[in-house]
Amino acid sequence: ISAAMAVCATLGPSGVLDGLASDEDGTVEHLAEDDARRVLDAIPRLMLATASGVLRAFAPCAAPVGCAGLAMGGCGAGARALLCAYARDPRLVAGVHPFWDWEMYFDADFGVGGAGAGTGEGAGICEACREVLKERLLAEQRATWDRLPEMFGLAVEGWGEPAEADLE
Repeated sequence: ISAAMAVCATLGPSGVLDGLASDEDGTVEHLAEDDARRVLDAIPRLMLATASGVLRAFAPCAAPVGCAGLAMGGCGAGARALLCAYARDPRLVAGVHPFWDWEMYFDADFGVGGAGAGTGEGAGICEACREVLKERLLAEQRATWDRLPEMFGLAVEGWGEPAEADLE
């Protein structure tokens, strides 16, 4: 139910209150009042989790082994340039969708295309640094996923704990 509520939150407040039309027959489905309240209350928490996660992922760090830009001070300038470029689409930083595909964060043109779009190359980020940023973004998304029940005021036994297969 936490994941379903997170999806509902991406609809925004009006979408939550207006309901969602069924693909099958167009019937509009609405959340129960308590569930709608949980979703609406969680929207700012999701936005804060998304913003803080992106900022932590792009926080300065030591250049990894194999950084192609190390001789020029590493790829930090490229990462900062990407982070600044997000002002064109602030949903990537402060949106209610904390689980964007990590590739979105490297598309300096935000879907417009062009040289280096979707690779980080346009911002001057080498493959080694791109991999580090990817792992940091995914770690932040996992941390947000693990906190979903808390954000929606739900208690879900076992949520956020490693699956048994992950422990082997």
